Amino acid sequence: MLGPEQKQGASGSVGASATAQHVVFAIEGEEYSFEILQVQEIIRMTPPTWLPRRPDYVIGVINLRGEIIPVVDLRRKFGLPAREYTRFTRILIGQVGPRLCGMVVDGVNEVIHVASDQIETPPALGARGKKAEFIRGIIKKNERVIVMLDINRILADEEALSIDDISLRPPEQDGRNRGS
Repeated sequence: MLGPEQKQGASGSVGASATAQHVVFAIEGEEYSFEILQVQEIIRMTPPTWLPRRPDYVIGVINLRGEIIPVVDLRRKFGLPAREYTRFTRILIGQVGPRLCGMVVDGVNEVIHVASDQIETPPALGARGKKAEFIRGIIKKNERVIVMLDINRILADEEALSIDDISLRPPEQDGRNRGS
């Protein structure tokens, strides 16, 4: 008897179907995922420390066990309207390039197993929207459609470098006083 991760090919040989676990999360009522290996941890929403002169989608930095981590609100990054954070809001901590980054999502739904034959190439979109450049594939799981995102494309190299500059710059160098 074959397990769920194995299939019998036409030649009768048994081969393992490539499977991976995915963290499924919600943004604006839609389901998205990252491969679980790209997500170091999931934490409750922590108010970030505000930073001056930063891109709008970077909502600040948090201190996670002594490491300063920039936090990106994926709603803002995707051009969606801002929304108040709720008790379901989570920060996914993942490796983006050389550093850790937090990504705010509306909520985390579950972790699922995805076979390689459940992933389709994203459809060609005439005018590539902001979200389209981050899409790695489309997962068809039962009746669900889950958009698989590429965590490394969420922040382009030049954006990641500017976040490094922001998080390392002492506040007094900005020339502005946040309280005034």
